[in-house]
Amino acid sequence: MKLATISRTACLCIAIASLGCAASGAGPVAGPSPPASGPSPPAPAPAPAATQPFRGAPHAIPGTIEAEDFDDGPGGVAWHDVDPENQGAPYRKTGVDVEARPDASGGHGVGWTKAGEWLVYTVDVATAGSYKLEIPVASPAPGGTFHIELGGADVTGLIQAPNTGSWQKLQVISRSGVKLEAGRQPMRVVMDSEGETKSVADIDFFRFTREP
Repeated sequence: MKLATISRTACLCIAIASLGCAASGAGPVAGPSPPASGPSPPAPAPAPAATQPFRGAPHAIPGTIEAEDFDDGPGGVAWHDVDPENQGAPYRKTGVDVEARPDASGGHGVGWTKAGEWLVYTVDVATAGSYKLEIPVASPAPGGTFHIELGGADVTGLIQAPNTGSWQKLQVISRSGVKLEAGRQPMRVVMDSEGETKSVADIDFFRFTREP
């Protein structure tokens, strides 16, 4: 009997509370507000800086590209050299080893070349087709190997630097049937292996001539 009385009393209290909420216009108690959104995620890192043609204009093919006239840009983008300092002449403010030599066509060349190094040149190929490539190199003993890429594709295969008799004696090596696509594109010269001199070779220029 006492339990029934308590239950009726509880029900009456609940009904009175409900009537009070309706009379006051109050709705159900709102839950906690959602937390404010956090800070915006960081912006993605910018893409690596693109290279810029040395002296502002791409190298024309057919034509001659001086080895020392690789693109402007930071190390790891326009060039890569295994030692941090230029071991040669102050032709440019980069870590690439540029040498002054009177027998070179432009008075300079690239020397102290090591496996794993590379250089980027922006070129503009006038016409797609087959080209002859000529490269004067110097090495006092059998040199190393290198190859050339255009648009990301190896277009020469491995090129072996011969024994020219002296670091001061340039010898032209050539490769025929080099297939090129037309248009502006990056050319990358990659040093693959070192020769008996613990270097690849000294390099003067790269000359492309259109074949019939």
